[in-house]
Parts: sequence; C-alpha cells; structure tokens
Amino acid sequence: MPRLYLVRHALPKPHGPDDRDPPLDPKGRKQAEILLRSFEPAQPLPVYSSPLMRCRQTAAPLASQWECVPKILEAVREVPAPDREGAARGVFLKTLLEERWPAVLAREGEIRDWYQDLVVALSRIKEDSVVFSHYVAINAIVGLAMGSDRVTSFKPAHASVTVVEAEGGRFTLSRLGAEAATQLTSG
Repeated sequence: MPRLYLVRHALPKPHGPDDRDPPLDPKGRKQAEILLRSFEPAQPLPVYSSPLMRCRQTAAPLASQWECVPKILEAVREVPAPDREGAARGVFLKTLLEERWPAVLAREGEIRDWYQDLVVALSRIKEDSVVFSHYVAINAIVGLAMGSDRVTSFKPAHASVTVVEAEGGRFTLSRLGAEAATQLTSG
C-alpha cells in the first residue's frame, strides 16, 4: 500500500485575490529548507508537485537533495473557483471551506471534475511518494480517509506533512500534519 506524504506548500508572499501564482516569501523559503528534516534519513522517493509556483518552490530543496526533478501533477492543483475573480474568489473560498462535499459537488461541475481528478491521480500512484499540494486538496483526501464529507477536516499549516496510505481508490490516514490558523486566500 503506497504511503503518500502530502505536503502543503510553504508560506507565499502576501498577495491579492487576483494574484493566483505568488512565489514563496522569505519565511516560506526557510520553511521549505526546514522541511528537509521531515524526510531524514528517508531514501529518495518520487516527488510530485502542483504546477503552481509556491508548490514547485517548496518542493525544490527536497528535489535538489534527492537529485530528482519533481513531476508536475496537474490534478493536485488548488481547487478552482469557477467564474470568480478578485474579491469574489476570496468570498467563494471562504464559503466553500464551511460546506460539505456532496452539496458542492452536486452544483459545481468544475470542482466535481477537479475532485475526481485529484482522487484518481493519487490513487494511481503505486509507490511511496511526496506530493506538494494545497489546503483544499489535502483536506479532500483527509476527508475521504476520515470518512468525513466536510470540505475542511483540519487546517494544515504551511509546509506541513500529512501522511495517507492509498489502495484501490481508498485512503487511510496515517498522520495529520501540523495545524495552524490560516487565512486562506487562494490555496
């Protein structure tokens, strides 16, 4: 049964609701370096990353240490906010976090597709791997593992590592990552 280390990206630079792909801020770059300790003395594992810069930059120190190139996995990107830009995106995300998946998936086709792609992609990983992703994506998998239909099952801190085991489209929670109060703006 493959063990998946789901890593929330490190702290991005402060950004507005229209900036969907901010880089890490200096504290975030430090978090990405400190994250290396979480994987000592582990042997190198496959590394996957969301295509967004904050995930790729969080993955970079580990990939460098393991002398590998992270595979970009579109399915682990942040949750889409269909037809919402600017402040409307922030309001949508805040509301989304308080909902339950059945209601969201029944009315939001783009989110339903994203959710299904996320579950299928992680189910197809056949060996222990490290996956750099986002708040809602990690929560979606943790919710499945915990048997919860809440969009927010916990509040993963930046650069936290949550561990699940995946088999046959099912997920089992091994360890929740560190939690923190978070002000979610985009993932």
